[in-house]
Amino acid sequence: MVPEIFKSASVTPIFKKRNNDPESLASYRPINNLPFLAKILEKVVAHQLSHHMSRNHLDEPYQSAYRKFHGTETALTRIQNDILVSMDQGKVAILVLLDHSAAVDALDHQILLERLQSHVDDTVLYVLASPTSDGVTMCTSLIERCCTDIKRWMNSNYMKLNTNKTELLVIGTPGHLNKVPAFNLNIGVDCVEASKQIKNLRVVFDRNMKMQTHIREVARNAMYHLHNITVKREVAKFQ
Repeated sequence: MVPEIFKSASVTPIFKKRNNDPESLASYRPINNLPFLAKILEKVVAHQLSHHMSRNHLDEPYQSAYRKFHGTETALTRIQNDILVSMDQGKVAILVLLDHSAAVDALDHQILLERLQSHVDDTVLYVLASPTSDGVTMCTSLIERCCTDIKRWMNSNYMKLNTNKTELLVIGTPGHLNKVPAFNLNIGVDCVEASKQIKNLRVVFDRNMKMQTHIREVARNAMYHLHNITVKREVAKFQ
């Protein structure tokens, strides 16, 4: 049992996206700052869990999170490489980012223990399609079936797939995208419309993978922090 004092945390709400409603609580992500000893316990448990997963070969082959020598960089590199290769081959990529509502809070501990004895599922989806009506229809049907199966699995494990925040992006060269008919993704009774750009692991993907929006955002954030450093230095001179 974990001592109650280890469960206490200082919670700071962080705004998720600039275009979200600031009056809505759903627009904020709670960041928990745990006590020092709780973080040590967390590290110990994480080490034991990682060792268990590795020893029993439970890691998914395409999993990047919580694996040694893996992380957001390897996940992004794999996805971006696959998309760029598909564009060179004259195909388009249909990318779906699935959103889980309060996944950690809703997870049943007994189910988690059972899953650790067998396997851990992954839910990142993207398919490569020919830029034709038949090719896109076939791949859309495939990804819709995958999403439906994932949603059914999550419901049976007391988790929820938040289709309102699930995002869809079709990526390709301008010429190939002009051949692709407009379509939406149907997950059960919910409909997901295609976006012009989406943020995947804090990196902005656009329809042509030019990365211009992401570069502008990185530059803007860098200028913001450089300005703050300059202001702090000026203030320090007068203290």
